[in-house]
Amino acid sequence: MNSWFSKLIGSLVEKLTILTNRQAFLVAFAASLLISFSGVFDHALWTPDEPRDAEIGREMLVSGDLIVPTLAGKPFLEKPPLYWWAMAGMYRLFGVSDGVARSTSALAAVLTLLLVFDVARRVANPFAGLMATLVTATMSDFYRHFHRAVVDPWLALFVMLGYWGFVVAVFGKKDLGDKKPDEPSALGIFVVYLAGGLAFLVKGPVGPGLVAVPLIGAILVTRRWNFFRSWVHIPGIFVCLALCLWWPFMLYVRGGKELFLKGFFIPNVVNRIFPSAAQHYGGGHENPFWRYLKFPIKIIPWVITLPAVGHWLWRKRWPSEWNGTALVCLASIFPIGVIFLSIPGTKRMLYLLPLFAPLGIVIGAWVAATSKSENSQKIDHSTHAIMLIILALSVLATSVAMPVAYFGGQPFFARFFHTVLQAKPSASLFFILWGLLLLMGIGLTTYGMRLWEKGSPRVILVCAWLAFIFFLCGGSQYYRMRDGIKNRHSLTKDLQTMSGISPEFMGYCLNETTMGVISFDTGFMPENITTPEELNLYLSTTHQGKLLMFEKDFPKLPDEVRSRIHLLRCWHFAKHRSYCLYIWGALYAKKNKHCFWRASCDKKIMLSGSVK
Repeated sequence: MNSWFSKLIGSLVEKLTILTNRQAFLVAFAASLLISFSGVFDHALWTPDEPRDAEIGREMLVSGDLIVPTLAGKPFLEKPPLYWWAMAGMYRLFGVSDGVARSTSALAAVLTLLLVFDVARRVANPFAGLMATLVTATMSDFYRHFHRAVVDPWLALFVMLGYWGFVVAVFGKKDLGDKKPDEPSALGIFVVYLAGGLAFLVKGPVGPGLVAVPLIGAILVTRRWNFFRSWVHIPGIFVCLALCLWWPFMLYVRGGKELFLKGFFIPNVVNRIFPSAAQHYGGGHENPFWRYLKFPIKIIPWVITLPAVGHWLWRKRWPSEWNGTALVCLASIFPIGVIFLSIPGTKRMLYLLPLFAPLGIVIGAWVAATSKSENSQKIDHSTHAIMLIILALSVLATSVAMPVAYFGGQPFFARFFHTVLQAKPSASLFFILWGLLLLMGIGLTTYGMRLWEKGSPRVILVCAWLAFIFFLCGGSQYYRMRDGIKNRHSLTKDLQTMSGISPEFMGYCLNETTMGVISFDTGFMPENITTPEELNLYLSTTHQGKLLMFEKDFPKLPDEVRSRIHLLRCWHFAKHRSYCLYIWGALYAKKNKHCFWRASCDKKIMLSGSVK
């Protein structure tokens, strides 16, 4: 049985290497849809970014204001609004929910992976396009961030669109060697400028910078000066400038210098580049120049292949009919982009996301080339073996984790089915899904081991599909296991049950995440007091109220303020993530009278309200 099934799997893997252009596209499209939307509906909005960005999109839908994004009713000008336009559109089509908010990024993932496929198809062949799609989709941070309700997936989409335009413009035909390059494609050049402008509308100046700087560096590396020989650069520059200037101009028209300079340009452009020079910069993420040297952990498991890929490029071991110059150009984008992103003072590993796609194209091309190579190099052979062992063990671990997750709590895929089909999956459906995963994992691993014994380079193809299965199924398990720590919906649900969400409800020094999740879940936008002086004045001028704050902020309040408020309940999520609800005035007297509140300082009562 096992031998028969492994042979069947092997036959399928082999057939996928000889697909036509149309067939390869359909397989890549199906794989992109599956992996991009897996895990999207089976967990809540996660801190710290998702509740904030999802609520901004909801407020844009409600207000209809497409110029000034708002959070809890106040302008939020860290980034331009294009991402929230897309999210508001998704809400209008499918309703407001956690999964729909996250689907905005999943849609960007599908489009980005299709661009990856097309670039790899153009510079290599359709099979390389399929492998590049699988490799890119299964880079750890690509999968992670394209499954989050944050703006960066849409930035990565438009940056990749710019790289696609460059490849179309300069490498429209196969490598010409020493011959004079053809005139660049007008369409490709125009798309580069259009992508730069759209990238600005997602995240500001870093967008066109991530398009332009790596491409200029790639031109210097490959000496493709023919890119500049076209009249289309003139209208392209005007289109890019128009897109980059439109939103800042509309901000200035709406609110003058207050919105444009103080709201957007100075705090979110100047202060992010030079945070040390800013006197009141509170954005965080200030890191040293070498911060991005940690990037290898963000492209697991494919980081293992980098030495072999580098050797493959250095020795020019790609097939003669492929466009090797284009592959070198794409390979240069990642290091040049990393250097560019290292210049500003603010750095997050998330900012590298737009650079993963071109790197995935090069690794995918290496997978396709070495899998058919008759003279496999020792470095390739060793890399194949390491990848097979790691990915086979990962799929096995996922197969064990699925039944544990199913019987240990909420059924597997339950939230997905409840959200989409308004029904929960049965045990029989779970076992069908689990059985398919187990059979595919065992079949691919067995087939891969047989290839390894024969010394066949086709082992790496098995690795690509094992990685796909692991992320497709293991990703949902990861989200489900982490949901209790990252989920804040239980807080707002308890507040609503306790009638805590009411006009007299206030917040003190609540972060954007908390303000976002309260507004997203309840539609209520509480006032958020930010200084002890304001809080003392508010308590003095109101006869009753409820106050939500972080537990760590209570000891920092003046004695006069602490003596006026009384603890009602606490919620403990993680270290430094404990919330406390306080009441004062007439509400406190009413609770005492009806015995609804007892021994507020009793630790047992505090723990009984904890979220576990």
